[in-house]
Amino acid sequence: MSNVLILAEQSNGAVKKASLAAIGAGRELAARVGGQLHVALLGQGLAAPAEALRAYGATVHVADHAALAHGLAEAAAPVLAGLAKATGASWL
Repeated sequence: MSNVLILAEQSNGAVKKASLAAIGAGRELAARVGGQLHVALLGQGLAAPAEALRAYGATVHVADHAALAHGLAEAAAPVLAGLAKATGASWL
C-alpha cells in the first residue's frame, strides 16, 4: 500500500485554494494506488484550518509551533520527513 501525504498551506486561518486542489488530486492518487490520504498542516494557531481540512475526509496531521509560523523550509523539512515516515507515505 502506498499512502499519500499532502502539505496544506493556510493564510490567516483559511486553507489556501491551491491546497484544496492538491488534496483532491491526492485523494484520486490514493484511490488509484490503494493507499490512504494524509494531510500535513504546519504553522501556528491552526485550529480553524485544521477543522476545515478534516471535512475533506483525509487524516489531518497538525504541527502547531512557533518555529513553523513563517513557513521556512529549514523548520518544515524535518517535520514533513517524520510525517512521511510515520504515515508510510510513498507519495508526497
